[in-house]
Amino acid sequence: MQPKTERLDDKMLNTMMKRYEKEDENEVMIKDTKQEDYDLMVENEDVSRDIYLPSIKDSKLWRVNITPGRERELVLKITNKLIEFLNHGNPLNVLEVFQCQLSSGVIYCEAYKIQHVEKVLQGLSGVNFKTIRMIPINEMTEVMKSCQTQQKMKFQEHQWVRIKGGIYKDDLGLIEKVDRNKKATVRLIPRIPNDFYTDPNKNVSSLRSYNKKSQYIRIPQLLFNPLRVKHECQKDYIKGLRKNLYVWRGMLFRNGYLYQEFKANKLLTENVCPSLKEVKQFQIDITNQVSMDYDDDDQDEWDILNDQTLLKTIRDDP
Repeated sequence: MQPKTERLDDKMLNTMMKRYEKEDENEVMIKDTKQEDYDLMVENEDVSRDIYLPSIKDSKLWRVNITPGRERELVLKITNKLIEFLNHGNPLNVLEVFQCQLSSGVIYCEAYKIQHVEKVLQGLSGVNFKTIRMIPINEMTEVMKSCQTQQKMKFQEHQWVRIKGGIYKDDLGLIEKVDRNKKATVRLIPRIPNDFYTDPNKNVSSLRSYNKKSQYIRIPQLLFNPLRVKHECQKDYIKGLRKNLYVWRGMLFRNGYLYQEFKANKLLTENVCPSLKEVKQFQIDITNQVSMDYDDDDQDEWDILNDQTLLKTIRDDP
């Protein structure tokens, strides 16, 4: 039997959660032995108490600080080491090893003793042995729930999402680029006030303050027209997106759509339920040259987003 891999899937998470969180029917009765502490209780009355947490006989969860950015690399190395020792008939006493993308510079090991964790980490660079500590019993469940939540927040390119807050709250967006599942660049229909086109002092920060001052007024959606500010905006090749985009006051535009980066916790990925009307707004009419940056030779199917390409997009409906 081989050790678990580096990434927690739903089955692994459920198995670990069952060890850490007992069902309600597993109640125990604690007998009252100190009458003076319970003056109002009947003698020998049992007190029921739910047990949700691991006992001292269960394995422990250990947090290990490492060099940020090397989480996946070290988890893979540890996994390979566990497999190697197992194949030689000398298995190490580490049950699980994984990373949680909510915690940068940290990996987790499930083992019974700290000595088991130290042994599996021996010879690996980037590990701070002095920081190895056991997760308190009352925090184990929360750690696992956090990692489980993060696993459900995986992003993919060409996935439909909704924005959680700001001027784009509840707006539909299409993911164009994912940055280590922590950030995503999303294609949106812009919401830019008309006075932004006439006032050169307006920028992205002004847009945020506008939203706070006008929280009850929704800025209408309107595709960006570079001709309105042709003396201010310029077109640059954006390496991360591998495409040419218009840059205007700190914002990126292509074919009239806004390309904006959001943190993972600012995006809704479940029950997005895009309507047909919303999705159609992301399609480009190739017969209307105004809607496209026609001087570009890097237009692809995801720019045009015709009906056949729409079928390839990712949606998470109930």
